Amino acid sequence: MIPVRIFRDTVGFTCALFATCAALFFPEPAFASQRYALLVGVSSYPSLRESLQLLGPQNDVDLMRGVLMQRGFTAQNVRVLADKVRGAHGEPTRAAILNELKALAGKAGKGDFVLLFFAGHGSQQPARNIGASNPEYDGLDEIFLPRDIGKWEDRAGAVQNAIVDDELGAAITAIRNRGAFVWAIFDNCYAGTITRGIEDPGVRYRNVNPDDLGIPVAARDRAKKRADEVLPRTRGGPESQAPMTALQAAKPAPGAGGFVAFYAGQSWERAPEQPLPANLNAGDPRKRNQGVFTYTLSEVLAMNPAMTYRQAAQQVLQRYRARGQSQPTPAFEGPSLDAPVFGTQVGAQVNQWRISKTGSALKIDAGVLHQLAEGAIFSVVANPADPDPKAIGFLTATRVDVLQSDLAPAEYGGKPKLNPASIPEDAYARLVNPNLTLMLRVALPPAGRKPGPHDARARGVLERLSKEKIQGLRVTWAPAGQSGDIRLALRGNHLWFLPPSAEIVEKGPTKSLSIDLAANSEAQLREKLIDSLKRIAKVVNLLRVAAQTAAGPVAQKLDVRISGQRAGRRFDFNPTQIPSLRDGDKLELRVNNRHTRPVDVTILLIDSQYGITPLFPQGGEDNRIPAGGEFSPSGTIDITVDTVGRESLMVIAVEAPPGAERADFGFLAQARLERTRGRGQGIVEMLEDIGFATERTRGARMSSQALGSTAIRLFTWNTVPK
Repeated sequence: MIPVRIFRDTVGFTCALFATCAALFFPEPAFASQRYALLVGVSSYPSLRESLQLLGPQNDVDLMRGVLMQRGFTAQNVRVLADKVRGAHGEPTRAAILNELKALAGKAGKGDFVLLFFAGHGSQQPARNIGASNPEYDGLDEIFLPRDIGKWEDRAGAVQNAIVDDELGAAITAIRNRGAFVWAIFDNCYAGTITRGIEDPGVRYRNVNPDDLGIPVAARDRAKKRADEVLPRTRGGPESQAPMTALQAAKPAPGAGGFVAFYAGQSWERAPEQPLPANLNAGDPRKRNQGVFTYTLSEVLAMNPAMTYRQAAQQVLQRYRARGQSQPTPAFEGPSLDAPVFGTQVGAQVNQWRISKTGSALKIDAGVLHQLAEGAIFSVVANPADPDPKAIGFLTATRVDVLQSDLAPAEYGGKPKLNPASIPEDAYARLVNPNLTLMLRVALPPAGRKPGPHDARARGVLERLSKEKIQGLRVTWAPAGQSGDIRLALRGNHLWFLPPSAEIVEKGPTKSLSIDLAANSEAQLREKLIDSLKRIAKVVNLLRVAAQTAAGPVAQKLDVRISGQRAGRRFDFNPTQIPSLRDGDKLELRVNNRHTRPVDVTILLIDSQYGITPLFPQGGEDNRIPAGGEFSPSGTIDITVDTVGRESLMVIAVEAPPGAERADFGFLAQARLERTRGRGQGIVEMLEDIGFATERTRGARMSSQALGSTAIRLFTWNTVPK
């Protein structure tokens, strides 16, 4: 079922839909002539050891197929090569994959759309023919590992049955040369390491070390030496090389179709898979191992199908930031990033879905991926073009699956419960309130192999806190070993605050946040723990709200651009990348309000230690941008290294009704946390009046209308130490 989206006009009511004005108010999606997809998922590798087997690619393929079916793809045009997937058209072997790519090049035509999706292991092997047409600066070709992957063959100079990025580049170019648009998605990576503070058997990484494929170190060294000799030494840093350079190196013929590529991470990073959705308890049948990148991209596509590829990329990065996902960093490239996703019209939309009735059972084809939660509220309209006041009643979500929800009648808005029999055939459920949960999920620390002398005291404090109602903080305590917004770990006489990936850095300027157990009494530990969780909760929830605002009319009409200066020279700040900024760099911001109403703008800096610093407005500055207006804050944003790591600039724009006071979110300011909290740190009083405090969120509802009148943009970078 395709979710129906309709546009809002400038006075806030839903445009009527008539045949004579359909093209004006309800543009049909600009579908390609034909839509084709090849979904490849490799979970089992008979030639690799047990620890390298994967669980998620089979689920990724299943999820992506479901998303495509909701987006207008037909079953006969979606080919699936995967193991352990119902309805697959074969196993994901090298020959089968290349044959399917060749078949696509034979049938795709001008104006058609082709999606290529690959989930499984990646690795690297020594590159051959290094040069301008194969610019592998590290001397290594990226390879995708099909099910029948073998070992390194010295005579051939390649891993048996590996699919090299050059081959994929040539196959994609052949399809583009037919005039078809190609979107290639890779949920696999090639290298990288990560230090984990918590061992989680549910998290696996989609990369096979070259050693596991029998590739000699000497062969890699020879390839690297050759690259150093042949290629120019003008690289701008590791972020300048795309994960699979050959996809861009292949030159298409004149008149070729467009191309974009999305990657789960940079060429030196590893792509994780883990049980998702993360907020469900272990054992819930709705929770399955998924590639984090595939799941996040599916969320973005479900939430707002009418956007450009560049906007989709920005939303993926924004969701990674909201989850505290610091590694890997997804990458995006291609000459067509500003084209609309799937060729669909770009614009602000209303989320509504056709109601499926079976007796008294009511369902819609929208779920967790659409950011719905149990308790979400929907109005019922007989016609998808009916204005909001014509709603005949309301429904609530009683069970929310990944792509589907069960609904039941609800008393809401002063209207009594509907009788399911009275709901017209082909009626629609229009989202009123997604029941966005503003809380912090904290995973308790697992038992250590060698408990420290202060561990028992810390566990006692945590056990008592988990049973308390903490003023100003809504927290859900997850059992040890499960995921959370924050995962606690006990290690080396410290209580560590770790991201969902459980990555830990124990030393240096990017050291993970922690509380020194030896330096704090039980009472001090309790105070610092509560204070730390409150500050973390404010940032986590602010980022969570940001992820909800991507599809509204303000978000679609707000153009925010950043440029940078380094040592007096300008550089581009690409919002689809995570650049590295240094001490002394400067950023300049420009906001263009293409909306039909004025907006009030607030700019906040969120640092790597959960500090929030208001940058604009200050000192009575006017922060209202009129409709069609443009502004740039006075001065520049100076980068310093008093904090280092993943940091963000948050631009909040709120629609300003006539005569309303200016909205300024500077009250969200809070001091940053110390890297390690010892004895001398006191409690910084929190500004709790932000909708996240217990007494306020219990009865609060984050309505779709409120989210639609707000846009929050994140621009993220890594501040590197001197």
